[in-house]
Amino acid sequence: MKKLYSIFAGLFIITLSLFSTTATAQNTFSGNVLYHGNSDNPVPSVTVTIQNADNTFIQSVVTDDNGYYELTNIPYGTFTILAETELPAGGVELSDAFMVMFHMFGFINLEGYQAIAADVNNNGNIDWGDYWDILIDWLIYQLPFNNEPWLFDSMEYTFTPSKDGQSVGGNELGATCSGDICGSYIIDDDKEKSTIVSNQTINVLPGETVEVSFYASETIDVAALYMGIKYDADVVTIEEYETNPAEMEYRAEEADGLIGFNWMTGQNTESLHIEKDNAIITLYVTVNENAQPQEVVFSLDDESAYITADGKSENTTKLVSQSINVLNKETTTSLNNFEESVSIYPNPATDILFVEAQNQNSTFTVRDLTGKAVISVLLEDTKSAIDVTNLSPGYYIYQIENKNSVLTTGKVLITK
Repeated sequence: MKKLYSIFAGLFIITLSLFSTTATAQNTFSGNVLYHGNSDNPVPSVTVTIQNADNTFIQSVVTDDNGYYELTNIPYGTFTILAETELPAGGVELSDAFMVMFHMFGFINLEGYQAIAADVNNNGNIDWGDYWDILIDWLIYQLPFNNEPWLFDSMEYTFTPSKDGQSVGGNELGATCSGDICGSYIIDDDKEKSTIVSNQTINVLPGETVEVSFYASETIDVAALYMGIKYDADVVTIEEYETNPAEMEYRAEEADGLIGFNWMTGQNTESLHIEKDNAIITLYVTVNENAQPQEVVFSLDDESAYITADGKSENTTKLVSQSINVLNKETTTSLNNFEESVSIYPNPATDILFVEAQNQNSTFTVRDLTGKAVISVLLEDTKSAIDVTNLSPGYYIYQIENKNSVLTTGKVLITK
């Protein structure tokens, strides 16, 4: 009997030892916080908290630059993982209001993070109230939404007893800012900006009016777009404007140094086809009488964006246009004499383009229709042969310029 007791005592000690090891084993829970679930857009400086079933705080950590978090020494049980941040919210643009409108018209169906971000009035539905809250209250009056600025996923997980602690990784917590339906908010400052590329310079005297056209840099089908064109109002004045195609509904809003075009398709039209290199906006620009010689360059504001026919938001917009070179009368006389002495041939060209110009030590530049310089040579002689065999067929813009100004500009066709 004594021997049997010893055996039971030994079993009890072993069992107790195993139970003690299991009860004290600790667990790890890790993952990343991602904006709209996009691995290319992690969210840093987010406080990730774990609490137990009765909402008792266990611990919290802050995500690093990669949005990574790791919670350690977690006991066994069922827990909830929550997230919050004091980062400024952002990303709300005109295109987000358009997305709500298209959802209401039935053109698209907002789901997932888009639907969460769209419910800015926090009533549990996507409705016209959300549209007006974004369009009027936020974009015009900068009034806050009824919903929280940041919205995060939450997660529940249960750690069951085991001999060794568990390490559970790859747990993604999604995030969005209220109103940022398109998910355009980039946490860092490396976001590519909307731009206007100048592919030609127009020489203009003070008091003269010229046409400046803006072209799409690629062929696109759009459902809506906003283009905000910035200019120096102290140097030029916008007299009139035209849009093409005319059947697209639009509203132009003018402010000092900015003219904005809001375009959207009607209820009976789902998209509009815009051809590359076709002018979509033409401004009639007058150089002010007191303007000094200088270059006037047009640019796009950061809100410029468009929505494709399939509902995708593109917040980096590129247009191609001309810049204005403001001259004085003396410069104009010399330029006219120079242009009369310039000969560029053959046009069209296949292999060699000849440039004859009296003004030596000027630079001859050829640009494609996106404004990219593909050839740039110094004209050291009165006649120069330019090799164009590496250029693809199509139209190009050429310029001859010196240190002070653009002397002449024009278009050349390359054929094969």
